[in-house]
Amino acid sequence: MKLVFVLIFLLLACVNFSSAQGTDASGGTSGLKILDYRWLEWVETRNNLGDFEREGPPKDRNGEPMARVWKTYMFFNYQATINNQTGRTIKGITWNYIFKDPETGKELKRHTFLAPAKIGMNKTKVLKAGAGPPTDMVGAGDLGKGLEKSYGQAVEIRCIIFDDNSVWRDKNAPERDCELIRAEIKRIEKESRRIF
Repeated sequence: MKLVFVLIFLLLACVNFSSAQGTDASGGTSGLKILDYRWLEWVETRNNLGDFEREGPPKDRNGEPMARVWKTYMFFNYQATINNQTGRTIKGITWNYIFKDPETGKELKRHTFLAPAKIGMNKTKVLKAGAGPPTDMVGAGDLGKGLEKSYGQAVEIRCIIFDDNSVWRDKNAPERDCELIRAEIKRIEKESRRIF
């Protein structure tokens, strides 16, 4: 009897684990396994003067204390957790976070991100990037209303640059997706040579 309960528990655990994994909209042929993806929203209020507790408020040209002006900013962070199962070390990835209408499947918005990151074989990495709102229909009043459940979502791997400079590109991705990540990797490598 115990064995039956253990088997049922393991079966349910496997079903829950596999349903929590994201799907690679590019068909999984990239060799990257998408383990999870999500987006986060937050609001931040900032002022034009910063922190002046020690020195007092800054003064304008006439020597008068400046008025504090508060502004509210919306930020959106997109992330995908991937596992490199390509058998090679990766130097960079171009990836998309896609939002779709859950009823029609029509694409509402696509965010393209560059991830110049070294990812070893069989290693897991969380790719993170900031961009505008999930769709053009999100406003400040919509924040905190569970919008992440309102849209169909997917992550696509568009281009991978490997450590040996070879390339994998999704069959639907334009060459520009690879050119962008190549240029970003080159810029970072040039900067690091200049620093050291």
